[in-house]
Order: sequence, then structure tokens, then C-alpha cells
Amino acid sequence: SLPQADDLPDDGWREENGEYFQFLGWYTAAEGGERVGWDEDMELSGGATLYARWGKVEPEWYYAIEDDEVVIEGCSVPFGNMTIPASVTVEEADGEGNPVVVAYPVTAISGGAFAGCDGLTGVTIPASVTRIDDWAFEDCSSLINVAFAGDMDGIRMNVYHAFYGTPWLEAYLASLPRPANDDFANAAALVGASGRVTGRTYGATLEDGESDLCDFWGATVWFTWTAPKSGSVTFMTFGSDFDVVLGVCSGKALDNLEKMEIVDEPEAVSFSVEAGATYRIALGGYGSDGDDVERGDFVLSWEYAAYFEDGEALVSADGYDVTDGGDGSYTIAAPDGGTLGEETCAKVSVKKRYWEEGDGVLVDVTAAYSVTLSGGEITVRPKPPEIVRGIDADLRMAGDKTGILADPAKLGPLPYFGYGLADGEELAALPVRTVKGMRYLVSWGDDLDDMTPHWWIQADGDMTYLYVIMQTGTQGFYKVEVR
Repeated sequence: SLPQADDLPDDGWREENGEYFQFLGWYTAAEGGERVGWDEDMELSGGATLYARWGKVEPEWYYAIEDDEVVIEGCSVPFGNMTIPASVTVEEADGEGNPVVVAYPVTAISGGAFAGCDGLTGVTIPASVTRIDDWAFEDCSSLINVAFAGDMDGIRMNVYHAFYGTPWLEAYLASLPRPANDDFANAAALVGASGRVTGRTYGATLEDGESDLCDFWGATVWFTWTAPKSGSVTFMTFGSDFDVVLGVCSGKALDNLEKMEIVDEPEAVSFSVEAGATYRIALGGYGSDGDDVERGDFVLSWEYAAYFEDGEALVSADGYDVTDGGDGSYTIAAPDGGTLGEETCAKVSVKKRYWEEGDGVLVDVTAAYSVTLSGGEITVRPKPPEIVRGIDADLRMAGDKTGILADPAKLGPLPYFGYGLADGEELAALPVRTVKGMRYLVSWGDDLDDMTPHWWIQADGDMTYLYVIMQTGTQGFYKVEVR
């Protein structure tokens, strides 16, 4: 009984000095001879010497070319010490149909490209690579050496996800120092009514008592923030490259904290604060404490939330009576025996109460309404919001005339904000011209008959940018409407 390819190390493959060899079988001589086994049985005399024969194999790289850049998707021999090429040459036709050889740089490694390649012991990443997607080297159980020819920090990746389940990742994480604000007692101070800080949770731990606050997090870091004024504050983690669990507490000791809010999926938490009060903010990763906790680079920002009073607008025109239409519109009728003219339309005023820094003030929102005279009465109706990139974005007016449909596939991506998105996702900007004091509802759906409300815009200026996450291959529209 002879060992076959499946019984040999690396599934019948081996690598020596960057060259790859495939096991061909056992032979009766070092050169020539007959192959033993596999095809047929052969009788051998006692004491016979057999020779393992190997054939040299050139690796074949699997890849896709996107915007004149190469994304590596796999290799025919992913084992041993593998060096990913810095470029790939292909033969193409020039403008006159003549064959030419073109070299494209390798800039990315796709998710799952080498997942589960147990024979892979080392990999060298060329300096041309600027992105490694999640799970690219997941569960490569023998991967102990990873070399970066360029600057590792210059590569856009979540190293915890990209190399999850590898011995190299375990050693790398163990080599990192704990963050200075890992413990509750060493919380970093956040200052100001708004701001933004960045950091990472690699090396962070979970203290005794933190699991009493939340049973689905780990690898936490702590911050303190003292509210400079009363109001509503929102803490956000948009831009982080992993699923963040965010917690807000009050109190001075870890064993005597009052939980206020703890969230994982929304990427933001809002809560009411009192001027001069100090709050404790914990930021960690989703999962039970240990190796399976999400870790990575985070972005933490905060700002006070301005909001508008719900309810009807305050509509007036020379003291005439105003009737609420119940659908966001208002009617001003002519007085008994009187008439209304265009000069009355010019005197129509629409205001809403806007709350900021704890005070309510009336804000003129007349610009957000159309005022028309017809049949002896004046109708005041919200205008559809204007999406600035209208013509280029393939927009359609909503059937009820209160909103605009935008196909996100026609919007250009924002490379700067693309960091931290899942594979196949892009972030687009939908610029909407708004009026301070108005509330806008954003909905998503495949068509006008199937629209699902998603979130409110609290417009505090004349321009609002909707950040639309687009998944490659999806169809549908966003609707923005006045409410």
C-alpha cells in the first residue's frame, strides 16, 4: 500500500525557493522506470526502492481587471511561500487591431481569494496593493508569515477580517499594545459640542464588570464627555471598518454605572444631556469577549441634534382665516364679499418652530412652499425638494408631486467615504436643496408603489447630503419628500 497524492503534505504539492512542484507518483527508478500504483497493481520484491517523482508547475493567477487595475481572485497553487505579483501582463489589440502586451498593476486582493488554503504557509504582498478585502485569507490554518513589501498602514483593510483564523493574525494581535484608554479608569476625554476622533481596538480587552453592561460586546475602549449645554446629542461611528457596538452610561465607577443606550447596528446613538453632566462612552466590537470579537479602526464623531416641532405650520396672510388641508397643504379663502389677488399671495408667510440649544424659535420656511391663487382662494403647498444633481441622476417626479425619485446607480461614488464598506458596496452623495425648518422623509423602494420609509432629515441649512450606500447589482430608487 503506497501513499498517494492525497496522503502527502500539501495535498501532493510542494514549494521550494519560490518554485512549485506537483507529485506525479512513485517510480521504480530515479530516472525513467515504471510508475507504481494508481493505474494498476505491480508486484515488488522485498527491499525494493521506490522514488517519488515531482513535476515543476507554473502558477496560474486568477484575477479581474477593473479600471486598468488588477484584483487578484486566487491562484492555481496556493501553498508554501507565495509571492503575489505586482503586475499582470495581458495581450490586447491596439486601435488598429494589432496585438500588444499591456501590464496592469495589482492593486487589490478580493474577499475569499485564498480562504481555506491550508497549505499556504507564507505570503508576500507587493507594494502595489492598496486594498485587501475581508476574508481574503480566512482560515489559512498554516499561514504564519505575512510580509508587506510596502507600508502595511497604507493598505485599506480590516486586518482582523482579512486574515481571520490564521496563526499570523494571532501573533500580530498579540504583538500590539493595549490602547491607552482600554480601561474605564483611563478613559480618553472628548471635548466640545462636536468633534471627531479616530483609533483602533486591536489589543483592547474587556474588563471585569463590562459584560454586566452589554453581553454581546468585547475589545472595548472608553471615553468621557462633559456636555457644554443641554439638548440632544448624537454619537456616530460612520467610517469605521468593522461593526461597532456603542454604549453610553452615566456614573463614576464601572461597578455603579447607569446604562442609557447601547446599540450595535444603527452606527449612531442619540440621547438627551444636561449641561455640565459627564457621560461615559464605550466603543467595542460585536461578539462575545475573546478572539471572535469584531476589531478594527474606528471613527467616533458627535454633534448636537437640532430638531423641529412636529405639527402644522404657522400660515398667515393679512389676518385671513387659514384652513389646514390635512395633507400638508393649507387654504386661504377670500373674506365675505371680498376677493384675493396676487398681492395677497406675496404676503403669505409660513413659519415652523425650530429647536436649537434648548430654545425654540420661529423660522421662516415660506421658501419651501408654493403659493398659488386659483378659483378665488390661495393654496399653500409644500414644494418638492430639489435634488441638485437632477438631470445627471436620472430623476423622476413622484406621482404625488411631493418628492423626487433618484436612481442611486446613476450617482457617482465618493472614494473618500468608501473606506469601511462591505465588498461590492459604494457610497454615493445625493445633494438635496433644503430649507431650514423643514423635515424631509427619505424612502427606498423598487418603484413608487413599493416605497418604505427609511429616515428623517432634519434640515438645518439650505443643503443636505444624503449618503446612499449602493450594493453592486441592486435596483431601486430613493424618494425625498417634504413632511
